[in-house]
Order: sequence, then structure tokens, then C-alpha cells
Amino acid sequence: MDRGDDVIGLAALAGSGGSHLNAGHLSDVKDVADIVGSAVTALAVIVGGSWAYFKFVKGRTYRPRLEVNLFGQWREVDGAQRYHARITVRNIGASVVRLLQRGTGLRVNLLADDQPRPPGRAKWRKAGTFRIFLEHDWIEPGETVSDDLLLDPGMSGPALVMLEARLVWKWSSHSEEIVVLARRMLPADSASIDSQERSAS
Repeated sequence: MDRGDDVIGLAALAGSGGSHLNAGHLSDVKDVADIVGSAVTALAVIVGGSWAYFKFVKGRTYRPRLEVNLFGQWREVDGAQRYHARITVRNIGASVVRLLQRGTGLRVNLLADDQPRPPGRAKWRKAGTFRIFLEHDWIEPGETVSDDLLLDPGMSGPALVMLEARLVWKWSSHSEEIVVLARRMLPADSASIDSQERSAS
């Protein structure tokens, strides 16, 4: 073999080594790109999952849920008819709620004297609006509070009553207010409060 053949062999060997070097470099770059891509995808999944959790799951779990019940019964006190009204509120949510007195109250309605000709919807007149839960600032999760009022609607005898409650609450972790409305029609011979007391004992 002469010197020319040696030069050609070395050149060929050098060319072959260079191609292996380039292939190895490209493989490393591809591996790094795959790792970065997987990391970005995983991060996006984590961020998206966290957003969904706080937006839907945690938001719904900790959003206030209040159960309101209205009861009423006519009682004779010193020869006069008085109306015993009771309102109960149970916090069935997982967050503390605070009662705001502004806008909160219980309205008592009686049938109006002038009623439309049948068929028609009964008309009501407001007998009075009363403040409620003056001694309750907040309700803990799972807690039930109640308020009893003895009212003088100005009636000579028992009559049909419509109770309407409006409660304004503040969510402990949010600035928005929650307004809860409840309405119940109670017949003149209603004994729901006594029934409730018997069932609770």
C-alpha cells in the first residue's frame, strides 16, 4: 500500500467518525427536547387540574348552603290573639357565614280585604316587618340557629298567614353577599311549632 492509499483510508475513517459524532449529538438534542416537552405537558396538566379543582370542586364544597324553615302558630295570650312565628336556619355548607342585619327581616302577610273575583290569585296585605336573629352574628358549618317572635298582627281571631323571610349573609372568604329568601303559607289552625317541639324531644 502506498502513501496515497493511507491518506484515503485516514480520510474515510475521519469522515466515518464525524458522522457518528453528529448522530450522537442529534440524539442528545432530541432526548432533551422530549424531556422538556414532557415536563411542559405535565406542568400544564397540573395547572389545569388545580384551576379546575379550585374553580369547581373546592368552590362548590365551600360555597355557603343554608336551609331555612318557617313555622307559625296562633296563641291566645291574656284573651288576645298573638302570632308565634319561628324561623330556623341550618348551615349545611362547609364555610362560616355571617348575618348582615341590613336587609334582613321577617314579613308577616294577611289576606287582603278586597280579593279578586275567581278564578284569581289571592291578594295579601303586609301586617308588619320584624327584625330577626339580633343575637346571632354568624353560623358555623353544621350549626342550626332559630329565632322566635310573638307578634300582634291586629286580628280578632286566627287567620291564614303568609310568612316571608329575607336573610342577607356574608361569606367569610368572599366579599359578595348572599341573599336567601323563604316563604311559607300557614293555615289558621296550624300547630307546626308544637309538632316540631314534640318531634325534637
